Amino acid sequence: MQASIVANTSLTKAQARAFARGVNLRAQDVPGFKVSPPEHEPESSAEKQQGHAFLGCVGSVAFKHALFEAGSKEFERQTSSSTESVGSDVEVATTPALAAEELTAARSEHARACLSRFLQQLFGTQGHKEGGTVGPVSVEVFTPAAPGTAGTFGWRISTTFSLHGIHVPVRFDILGFGYRTALVVLFDFGFPEPVTSSQEQSLFSLLISRAQSFPM
Repeated sequence: MQASIVANTSLTKAQARAFARGVNLRAQDVPGFKVSPPEHEPESSAEKQQGHAFLGCVGSVAFKHALFEAGSKEFERQTSSSTESVGSDVEVATTPALAAEELTAARSEHARACLSRFLQQLFGTQGHKEGGTVGPVSVEVFTPAAPGTAGTFGWRISTTFSLHGIHVPVRFDILGFGYRTALVVLFDFGFPEPVTSSQEQSLFSLLISRAQSFPM
């Protein structure tokens, strides 16, 4: 049975910051991965507009009223023929009701359709930069198991990157769960093979365990 969001939970900004830092992924959680180097190119105005458009399209409620939000570093593992990356994000809303609205918005068909359009545009731009093309983006909705949370959502994004006649599958998973006033999200990306299901579930379970063990 899923636990309901605790209605009387009230955190200070310092507590929200400590929660986010305590729950987010760390380097020791992903042995064999390294911290991704920072982007040298500043975010363009078009990229900023894309981000704002996505938030508006999804109808992000808690984000607009977030008490604190922070992401982990992005961790990646590369070989000569493949790339994997993982990361997490924790958003603490000002009230449990706003956190519940955020979770509901993330699980909606409107959010799925919005995400599909947004990523088609984003991946197309990135593919053009690399000199290739990106095929149609598919967004599959799934519900990861997360006992003791307020509910979950999952998006499995698939597409194909083509360059010089070679077609390579790309998969990007976004999994999230609500817990009290927080929304916790795991991101993982694989090219040409996805991050394994066992590793994805292990990291997701770790985030759940950390959230549930934190004194809120």
